[in-house]
Amino acid sequence: MKKLLNHINAYLKYLNDDCGLYVSIHFGEKRLTCISERYLPLLLKYNYHRNPYCIRAKRGEGNLDKCIYSQKRILESQKQEPFCRICHAGVCEYIYPISERGHVAGFAAVSGYTSEKEIPVEMCDTLIPPLAIMVEQFLELCQEEGESEYNLILQYLNEYHTNITLADLCEYLGRSKSYISHMFKKANGGSIREYCNNLKLEDARRLLGLAEMSVTQIAYEVGFHDVSYFINLFKKKYGISPLQYRKKNRE
Repeated sequence: MKKLLNHINAYLKYLNDDCGLYVSIHFGEKRLTCISERYLPLLLKYNYHRNPYCIRAKRGEGNLDKCIYSQKRILESQKQEPFCRICHAGVCEYIYPISERGHVAGFAAVSGYTSEKEIPVEMCDTLIPPLAIMVEQFLELCQEEGESEYNLILQYLNEYHTNITLADLCEYLGRSKSYISHMFKKANGGSIREYCNNLKLEDARRLLGLAEMSVTQIAYEVGFHDVSYFINLFKKKYGISPLQYRKKNRE
């Protein structure tokens, strides 16, 4: 199981880093939360759109909720064949269904295009099916263990990490602050704030490829209100400052 999941992650990294495709994998809430807590964090790394356009578009009021609703509609449609579409924010994406026991349990999305003509459909038709096959094999091997509160928290944080409070999370789960904080730290090893900051830094790393955005703009865009704090965290995580990272990336 772990070996197969490592293959999936390595292939996703190859698609995103070497092929220039912004690939994400999405599941219905029930299916995602029933995946073992041992394996879920590896999948969640690619569970939401990380392309620069989507990261910025989701910051608009209500846009994130619309994005999540749009993903649910894709699953509800139960389309068995790959297709291209334009989301509510005007982003064009390629959708490849992932099946389990004859039903669509999730989908792989290649997103971040401003025009359907720009989507490299032929490349996607070649490179995405092997990913879907591996994920389908993983789902077959993955034994459902019942809905996990920790999984629900991880999913919620991955979706709302740019603008979330512990109070929001408590309201979502109907639990106290102390219960959620202790349960998360016991399962994750770190705090909710640390987890969200790491997701924000990953978003910032993506946005640094956009020349028109300053470091200050990027800090606010991904959810940091203190630029100095953002720069210090970035240097601690990646070993260099945001400006140095941008320069190195361009070279």
